[in-house]
Amino acid sequence: MKRKFIWLFLTVVAMLATASLAMATSWSTGQMNFQRTGFNPTSSVDQMKLTKHWTYMHPSHALLWSEPVELNGRVFVHWTSFTAAFNLLEALDVNTGALLWSTPLAATGTAGRGTPTAATVDTTGAGDYADLVYVANGASGGAAGLDCYRAADGTPKFSAPSGGQRMRYTRPALADTNSDGKYDIVMAGTEGGRLYAWSASTGAFAWFATLDAGYYTLFGPSTSSDGKVAYLGTWAILTTGHGRVHAVNTTTGAIIGSFDPLIDGIYEDEGYPAAVVYIDDNTVCVAGYGVNGTDGRYTILDRNAVKLGQGSINNRAVFSSGVVYPDPLTGDTIFVVPTEGAVNFFGVPIVARARNIPTMRGGGSGFRYNLFACNMALPESPITAATSPDGFGIAAINTDDPDAKLYIFPAHSPYGTTNFDWWNKAYLASAGFLQRSGSLWLDGSSADQIKFITSEGYGAVHAFKESSTPRARWVDESFCYAMVSLNVPFPFNGSRADTITWYNIGNGAGSYTVSGTPYSASLNNQNITRMEVRARNTSSRREQLSLKLADELTVTDKALFMHKQLKPHEELALMDNFPELPAKSAFFTKQRETATTAAIPVWLTINDLTGGGPIAPGGSADIELIASSATLAKGTYYADLHMTVAPNEPDPDFYGGTDLILPIELIVGFVPEVGLCDASDAQLEITNYGEIAPSEDGFQWAGASGGLFGAGIVVITSDTVLEAAYDNMGHFLPENNILSSVVTQPDTFFTSDYVSEVHVCSTSFSSAAATVPLMVRQYTIGLFDGAFCDSMIIMKYVLENIGAVTCTLQVGLFMDWDLHSGANLGAADAAHWLFWLYDPSTDPQDKVGIMRKPSDDLLAGGFLVDNPTSIYGPTLKPDPDSLRKWFNTPAGTFDLSNNGLGPNDRSITINTSGIVLAPGEKHLEEYIIFGWDTTDVPLDKTVWKVWLRQEGFYRGDVNTDNRGHERSTAGVDLGPAANGGGINIVDVVYLVNYVLNGTSKPWPFNDQGDINCDGKVTLADVISLANYVFKGTNVPVDKNRFLPADLQAQLSRSSLWQNANWR
Repeated sequence: MKRKFIWLFLTVVAMLATASLAMATSWSTGQMNFQRTGFNPTSSVDQMKLTKHWTYMHPSHALLWSEPVELNGRVFVHWTSFTAAFNLLEALDVNTGALLWSTPLAATGTAGRGTPTAATVDTTGAGDYADLVYVANGASGGAAGLDCYRAADGTPKFSAPSGGQRMRYTRPALADTNSDGKYDIVMAGTEGGRLYAWSASTGAFAWFATLDAGYYTLFGPSTSSDGKVAYLGTWAILTTGHGRVHAVNTTTGAIIGSFDPLIDGIYEDEGYPAAVVYIDDNTVCVAGYGVNGTDGRYTILDRNAVKLGQGSINNRAVFSSGVVYPDPLTGDTIFVVPTEGAVNFFGVPIVARARNIPTMRGGGSGFRYNLFACNMALPESPITAATSPDGFGIAAINTDDPDAKLYIFPAHSPYGTTNFDWWNKAYLASAGFLQRSGSLWLDGSSADQIKFITSEGYGAVHAFKESSTPRARWVDESFCYAMVSLNVPFPFNGSRADTITWYNIGNGAGSYTVSGTPYSASLNNQNITRMEVRARNTSSRREQLSLKLADELTVTDKALFMHKQLKPHEELALMDNFPELPAKSAFFTKQRETATTAAIPVWLTINDLTGGGPIAPGGSADIELIASSATLAKGTYYADLHMTVAPNEPDPDFYGGTDLILPIELIVGFVPEVGLCDASDAQLEITNYGEIAPSEDGFQWAGASGGLFGAGIVVITSDTVLEAAYDNMGHFLPENNILSSVVTQPDTFFTSDYVSEVHVCSTSFSSAAATVPLMVRQYTIGLFDGAFCDSMIIMKYVLENIGAVTCTLQVGLFMDWDLHSGANLGAADAAHWLFWLYDPSTDPQDKVGIMRKPSDDLLAGGFLVDNPTSIYGPTLKPDPDSLRKWFNTPAGTFDLSNNGLGPNDRSITINTSGIVLAPGEKHLEEYIIFGWDTTDVPLDKTVWKVWLRQEGFYRGDVNTDNRGHERSTAGVDLGPAANGGGINIVDVVYLVNYVLNGTSKPWPFNDQGDINCDGKVTLADVISLANYVFKGTNVPVDKNRFLPADLQAQLSRSSLWQNANWR
C-alpha cells in the first residue's frame, strides 16, 4: 500500500523583571538576566521572516554547556578545546560575525563549560565605566577562579581565586548591594558547594558561603530584582543525588533560608542543577532532577526559599534551564522546563513541559502543554523566548543525540495542551554531548539588525535577521523535517508473511515494494514557481559525520558513548577523558559544497506527481517515493531528496546549502530497538533482539535502580550457544518493531475492577544460526494494581522451530545484577523456581530476582554466577563454555555454591532443559522479573500466588485479592487467605452472587470465574466450580491470559490445582 507524505504549512501583558543595571537591548548573561527568566519582553520576532544571516565556525574548538551572550554589539563565546590546547574566550561582531578578539584561558580540555557574563561596570569607583566580561576559568587547584576581561579588546582585568574549588558551569551574576546604582560584587558557584563573591571592579575577595560542602553548584547563581538576595541550587551528583536551594544575603554572604526536598517537599528527593528563576518575591521557581533518575519537580519558593507550591514535571530536568513568560491569553506566568526527551505512551518524545505558576502556588498541577519533538531527542540546553506579532510568542530549544536540531516553537501553544514547533533546522552532528548550548533573542528593530543568535555544540554560532517579506516554510505532516524511513521486513526463510505498523507487506517471496505516499508542499505568502527533485546515491551527510564523531571522540566503546541513559556523573567522567576533536574545518568546508545531481539509487523511485510549475499559496505538490528491496541484502540504505524551490526556503540548512534536503532511509529487515514496559512501580527495558535491560538502570523498582546491569535470553543445543546479553546482536536478529499498547477499562481483552491498566509490549526475533532455526515471539506485561503486582514485570517467550529438523534445547535467562554496594548474596525457593539476590549490608530486606512460571513437564534450575571470574574477560560477554556449565545445573536445583565466596558481584541464571521441538512446533517459557521488600510480607506463596493469578493460573479462586487476602461477596477484607488462596465453598457463593446478582467481580480479572474457559462467565461455570469443590471433578482450566488467542489455544497447560507442589 502507498503511504502519503504531505508537506503542510501551519499557519505581553506583564513585564518580567530584568537586571536594573543591564541594558534592555542586551542579552548579557545566561538566560538574559540575573533573574534567569530566559525571556526578552522587548524583542518581537516574526517566525515567518526569521532567516540566517551569518555563521561563525571555530576552526578547532567546541561549545559545551556554554551559551553566547551579547552586550553593546559584541557577542562573547566561551570555547572548550577537548585537547591539551587552552580554552578560549572570544568576541564576535553581532552584525557580521567577524572575530574581534580571542584570548586563552587558564584551563584546557573540556573544562570550558561556563557561560560568560558581560556588564557595564564602574572600574575605578570614580565613574570610569567600561564593559567587562566575567567567565569561570574551569581550572583546578590554586588557579581555580573567576577571570575578568575588558570587553573592548580582551585584555585581562583581574583573576579572582575560588579557594581551590573548581568552577566550570557557573554563570556569574552581579549585584548592587548598597543601592548606589552601580554593580558592587560579582558572584559565582563552585563544584565544592560554595558561593563566592568578589568586587566587580577589582576582583578583591568579599565573602563566600558554604551551601552544601562537597556538592556541585552548576548553572547559577540568580538574584532577586533588587540584587539583595542570591539563589543557588546544589546537587550531590557524584553520590546521593540530593540537593537543596539556598537564598543568600548578597551583602554579607549569610544564608537567609534553604529549601530541602527531603524536609520541605512533598515528593521524592532531588537535586538542583538548573538555575533558579526569580520572578517576584513570592515566585522563585526551580526545577529539580529526581534521584530516582526519572522524575523531577517544579517548586515555587518565596524570597527566603520557603516553599509555596510544588508540582511534578514527571520527567527530570538535568543540565538545562527553563524559561518564564506571560501567557498572552490569561496574563498568568508560565514556567517551561526541558524534560530530557521523555516519551509518552505513543512513542512521541516530549522535550518541554509548561505549567501555570499561579495554579501551582495554589496547590494545583497547573499543567499547560507538552512540546513534542520530531524524533527522539535529548534537550539539555536552555529554553529562551521572546514576543511575536501573532501574540503566541516565540521560543527556542536545542536538542541533542540522536536528533540534533534547533526547534522554533510558539511560546504559548495554539494547539491546546499539546505544542509543536513551527520549524526546525538540523545541526551538523548528533554526537552525545555536542549540543548543550543555548540561544538568545535581541531587540533588533530594523531589517539590518540581528534578532536571534543560537550556538551549536560542534563549535558554531549562527545569527538570524528578519527578511523583508515572509518566506516559504516547508513542514511535513508531523511538523518536522524528519527523515523518511521506508521499512521492508526481510523474512527469515522466505515463506512467512510480515505485517508491521504502517505497511502490509507481501507474502515473503523475496521482493517487496513499499510506496511512500506523496509529500505535499505548501507555503504561506509566496508562490512556488519551480520545483526540482533530485537524489544522490550517498549516505546522509549528518549520519556519516555523527558516526565519525562517535568513533573519534570516544575513549570507551561507541555504544556507551551514544547511549542516552548514562547517569550524570558518568557523562561528566566521559567528557573529562575526551581526546581531541577531528579537524573541523574540513568538515565545514564540505558542508558548503553544492550538492550535485547523481544517479537515483536502484532501490528508489521518485515520481513528481504534480508535474512541477507554480503552486499557489496553500497549494501542494505531490512527490511519490517507492523503495524496493528486490536487489538488496539486509541492511540500511540512504539517499537524499533534494528540493529546489523559488522563492528559496530561507537558510534550508545552517551550512550554506541551497536545497531543501530530505534524508531518505530504507531499512531492509528491522533495526535494533530499545523500549520500556511499565508497571505501576516497576519499569523494564526490552529490545527486539533478545537482550533485557541494556542500560545500567534497565530495571527500575520503587523509583530507583533495581540493579539489573544486563540480561538476555539464552538458547543452548548440543553444538550451539545463542545468547543476547551485553548488546550481543549477533545471535538474534530483529523480526519486528517493539509494539506497545496500554489496555485500560473497559476492554474486550479483559475486564477488572482491580487492575487499572495493563501495559503490553510485543516483538519478535529470530536466531541467526542456521543450525538452530528459531523464531522467538516476546511478550512483556506490566500491571497497575497498587498492590503486589506493581513491582513485577511478566516476560513470555514463544519459541517456534521454523526449520526442517527436530531440535532439543536448553532455554533460560542470564541476569547480571549489581545491588547497592555490590555485596550480593543469593537465595532460592527451589520448589517454586524463584531465585533472587540481596545485599546483606544495605537494605537486606530488598530482594530482586526472577521466577520461572510453572509448566507441565519441565523443571527449572538455577546457578549463582561469580561474575569477575566467569564473565569479565576480554569480550565482556558470558563465555559459551560457562553458559553450558551454568545451564547444566540439575533440573529442580539451584546451585548457590558461590554464595559468600570471592568477589561479591553476582549474576544468576535460570533455565530448563529437554525442550524438544519438531518442525513447526512451539514452546512457551514464562518468567516474572521482580523487586520485593520483605519488611512486611515475606516472599512466599502469599505473594507469588497473587502474581500467578494475574496470568490465569488458579482459575476458580475468585475471592483472593491482590494482597493475598480473602474477600466476602460484599468485598469486605477477611484477612490473609489460607495457603495464599484456594478454592472452597466461599468461592462458589462468591461466583454465584456475581453471576446472578452482579455483586463483587472475580479477582483479579472477570475471566478468573471462567472455569470452563469458554470465554464467558455464566451459571455453567458456577456448576463446574461446585462440582470441583464437592466432587473433585471438572478441574478448572488454566488459560494464559495475556497471550494472543491463537497462542492460548496452542499453548494450553494443566491446572495447578492438580499439582500438589503448587496448590
